[in-house]
Amino acid sequence: MAHSTAELVAQVERLGGCVPPGHVSLAQAVWPAGWVYRLGPEFLFDPLTLGVPSTPPDLEEFPGAVCFGQNADGDLHLLLLPDGSACTLDTSFGGRAASTPESAVALLARLEVDVATSVGLAVPAREGRVYRTFNRSLVLAIDGGRRAAVLTGGHGTGLPVPGHAPGEVYEFASDGVFEALGAGDQATEFRLSNALSLAEELPTDLTVAKPPAPPGDPGESLAPEVVRQVRRLGGFLPPPPAPPSPCRWGEYAVPEPLRRFLWDVAWPPGWAFENGEDDDPRVWWYVPGAVEVDPNSAFRRLHPQAVGIGTADGGNYTLVTVLDCPDPADPPVFRLDHDEADRMPTRSVPLSRFLASLKPDPRYNRAPVPPLPGRLYRVGDGGVALVRTCDDRGAVVVMLLVGQGVTRDVPGRYAGEAYRVDARGVYDGPHAADVRSQLSLTELISFDPGDPQQGSVCPTD
Repeated sequence: MAHSTAELVAQVERLGGCVPPGHVSLAQAVWPAGWVYRLGPEFLFDPLTLGVPSTPPDLEEFPGAVCFGQNADGDLHLLLLPDGSACTLDTSFGGRAASTPESAVALLARLEVDVATSVGLAVPAREGRVYRTFNRSLVLAIDGGRRAAVLTGGHGTGLPVPGHAPGEVYEFASDGVFEALGAGDQATEFRLSNALSLAEELPTDLTVAKPPAPPGDPGESLAPEVVRQVRRLGGFLPPPPAPPSPCRWGEYAVPEPLRRFLWDVAWPPGWAFENGEDDDPRVWWYVPGAVEVDPNSAFRRLHPQAVGIGTADGGNYTLVTVLDCPDPADPPVFRLDHDEADRMPTRSVPLSRFLASLKPDPRYNRAPVPPLPGRLYRVGDGGVALVRTCDDRGAVVVMLLVGQGVTRDVPGRYAGEAYRVDARGVYDGPHAADVRSQLSLTELISFDPGDPQQGSVCPTD
């Protein structure tokens, strides 16, 4: 049966092998060690290895034939016949059943690499990295590399198997290997499992950075928890000066810890903060910084050494402490209402606890980023999400890589969960006041899964 050398070489290379220069016979093909194959169209679980076996089978009824592959039990053989055609020989259960001869190219075309069983073929998954699968889809490894989220492609069938389309999440049975259970038959399960197993790691790294807490500075006068919370919120605190810098607020000396918090901390430009509905004092649009306390307020009359540590709600509230407090390393924080200047605040919280309640407020930081379908975004807490679909109301977003952690049990708290944002990119779901800043879209990631320059192509059948 005639076939061109180019066709033969193309099939050998499709299966990972090569034909040495100067050779045109399938018998001389070199195959990768550890790779195994299944024979279609059934693709039954009977993996074959390719190459001339060290112990050839008995081929008395096929004079001149060469075995170029067999299964582990040695009872299913792939034969190359003298006329260039090929067939299978099944010797299981004492029988000797040969298939109808076909061209060697046609028989090779019925073989597929068994990704799950082959050694070292699938690429192990690392969380935050982007991969190309064997059907050319792009996926993002999540959940410690145990699962993946489809960015482009997917298996594209209507079967009840995870990974159908972008935004869907599926699990790996082992490192980088997908097991498509529930597809209905062995052939379909085999094809889908191969399709979404990992073939190649791309250089894109979307890992959510979780920097370790820096060690305390020698001579630091602020409480360690205050320092930790400042850094968690993105503030930069340089090493303490030696000796401490004297400072006055009006006629009063400022204790060194308070001077450090008010004047040494560099906050991200333009950022504001908020906390949850259940936090006390409740704030939104909180901007840190030293501010004057209304001298006519009841609080200032009672505490002449009051100093503001920032404003909230566009200046309607002032967060204050007092210079002569017992513990300036972690001073008390009060909230004053400008519309109720004669009213004394009834309670305070330590600065460390107040800072621990805060998170970035996307409404007053940089503007939320409008959603685009199929694109990746950073969200407020540093995580990575994929916009799955858009409509007139906004978009459905799938959380892929969890950031610093969402405090409420809402959709989007865990990897693989979907939630909604509005057309501005602002979280649109339950407990919005508490998690809006954490789950809103804040940055379009430059990696575009749909950009051909980044290797994204439609999955093959």
